[in-house]
Amino acid sequence: MIYSGIVSVTRNIKGIDGDLATLVAGDYFGEEAILPHHNRTDSVTTQEECVFLVLERPNLDGLFSRIQKLETNFEVAVESRRLIKATNFDWIQPDEV
Repeated sequence: MIYSGIVSVTRNIKGIDGDLATLVAGDYFGEEAILPHHNRTDSVTTQEECVFLVLERPNLDGLFSRIQKLETNFEVAVESRRLIKATNFDWIQPDEV
């Protein structure tokens, strides 16, 4: 999670980096890489000094085991982001997530 600062999210397709989003304080990233069968597809680059809050895999697994619905909700959030990335919504602005 981004505590402070701004990052840009890009994806390299056929050797060309394309802008996907700009994330700010309160936004998060990296959730796809920690779920099974999900590979990292995007790159995140800081645009200014940032402070991040990090939840490592063992701690996340502990939360999932204590809060049964959390893992399912987390998976829904990941799949929702994937669907939005795969769908072209003309009305979404480039800086919206």
